[in-house]
Amino acid sequence: MPAHVSVKTQPTVEPVSLAELKAELRLDSGSLADNVTVSQSIAAGSYAVGTQTGSSVDVLGSQALAVLDSKLNGSGGTVDVHLEESDTGISAWTDVVSGGVFTQVTTANDGATYEKAYTGAKRYVRAIGVIAGVACEFGVSIHAKVGQSTEDDSLTSRISEARVLAEKYDGRSYVNRTLYYHLDSFPSADYIVLPRPPVQSGTAPIITYYDEDNAELPFAATSWTLVATDIFRPRIYLNDGESWPTTTLREFSGVRVEYLAGYGATAAAVFTEAPYIKRNIIRIAGYLHSHRADEAVDMDAYLRLLSWPDRMLSV
Repeated sequence: MPAHVSVKTQPTVEPVSLAELKAELRLDSGSLADNVTVSQSIAAGSYAVGTQTGSSVDVLGSQALAVLDSKLNGSGGTVDVHLEESDTGISAWTDVVSGGVFTQVTTANDGATYEKAYTGAKRYVRAIGVIAGVACEFGVSIHAKVGQSTEDDSLTSRISEARVLAEKYDGRSYVNRTLYYHLDSFPSADYIVLPRPPVQSGTAPIITYYDEDNAELPFAATSWTLVATDIFRPRIYLNDGESWPTTTLREFSGVRVEYLAGYGATAAAVFTEAPYIKRNIIRIAGYLHSHRADEAVDMDAYLRLLSWPDRMLSV
């Protein structure tokens, strides 16, 4: 069996966030300000005794929060606010039965803000304010936040898929993960070149070999040295006077090297060393997303069009 790599532990983060991909694809913005709209149902002001009917607000596909901002009540004045809902926003308004009634505002509790989350299923919401006693000051606004895109799970998968494709094509490991490098035998040279660089030198590799009876044997760390300063060809060298074990090994994968590969544990660590990675992953993920209905995608041809400085052959 030829030398090959397997993954012991997968990366815990991806080099590109969902928000970054969605921003690039113009699906929505990752910022709260861009995803939240505030609409006045009852504009802030002073209202005489009577009923104040607010404007309708479209909350379809959003998480909605009604905010009652009370100011000053006249002496003895009260404000009662409740929410109504409708499919059309024009007629057939009905009271929101569950959680649609605000606490009555009096002179004892005015000057405060009260909130009610809208959990109904109608498209439009509005506020109705009933003022009694004397004129009172208040306003009601509806805060609508765009809900999670139905494609978020798919996009998240595309990011992971794009990262795997990019790493395989680039011949590198981006975010830290633990790898196994399997060889049938020890090399004839006095070193082992570790694939899928870079290799983290802060965590010492572990070299294990298996005899013909499949017994697992450690190769002492005092016999070799990791040289990881060259990220393109990190190597494990035999120390002076040392040699590889001469034990008869099993027929396949007789030697295994366990090591930590990647530029770092965070996306920031990756891009500090290789800024092109984010751009490539976003482009690949976007390509996969836009061609998700295609039966066949020429991914290799597309990969060749991207930027791959010092691309390495993958193992």
